[in-house]
Amino acid sequence: MKKWILILVIVILMMGCEATEDQKKVEITVSAAASLKDALSEIAQEYESENEDVKITLNMAGSGTLAMQIEQGAEVDLFFSAAESWMNSLNEKGLIVTETMVPLLNNRMVIAVPDASEYSNVNIMMLFEEESAKIVVGEPSSVPAGRYALEWLESMGIMDTVTKQLVYGKDVKEVLSWVETGNADAGIVYATDAIASSKVRVMSISEVGDHSEISYPAAVVKSSRHPDEAKAFLEYMMNSDVFETYGFTKAKREE
Repeated sequence: MKKWILILVIVILMMGCEATEDQKKVEITVSAAASLKDALSEIAQEYESENEDVKITLNMAGSGTLAMQIEQGAEVDLFFSAAESWMNSLNEKGLIVTETMVPLLNNRMVIAVPDASEYSNVNIMMLFEEESAKIVVGEPSSVPAGRYALEWLESMGIMDTVTKQLVYGKDVKEVLSWVETGNADAGIVYATDAIASSKVRVMSISEVGDHSEISYPAAVVKSSRHPDEAKAFLEYMMNSDVFETYGFTKAKREE
């Protein structure tokens, strides 16, 4: 009996030590566009392994949703948007540390279909002509990918044709999920998301001029409780090559 009591005491003491260690860590909350989830999760894990006194908490959603959360007072240290417009909006309202704003990445859009789809890049336009087809894009009012998708459809001259076919997702990850599961006939997503999925096929890739430049800026939030640590993580991301392994390209920045 004494032996088991001793073991129990040791376990409790160890748990107490672990709790104390966690309390000593500085927690950085990063609100980032859903399309960054896979790459950013890997980078955060790497950073934590190199900086044991820091814990990175990721809050992933559509950029518009995240920007509104920050406006409403959410405790966020770093904002990583999939569109400059949301970053600029927060900056104009004095909610961003302006001197930390930096364009980090670029991306492209693709039209993806389920892997088992009967459509190919040869007859993809036939899909847009079918009234019963379901084409999913991000909600353009809050999801940058949705706005880029509509701009691309406009540039193809088929927006009027496909309007009734469009279904809107809350973020680009949901759009991709609908295509992967066959709940949509096609979806317009970031190239990086399609590359990461084995359940979809890319039918078309956007070209320069098809839509606004897809730029991912990041910045420290002015209300951050840990601005120095947030800036350090931002600089770490700027120098990371992980994003490129997920299909992103580094944005050109002024020296």
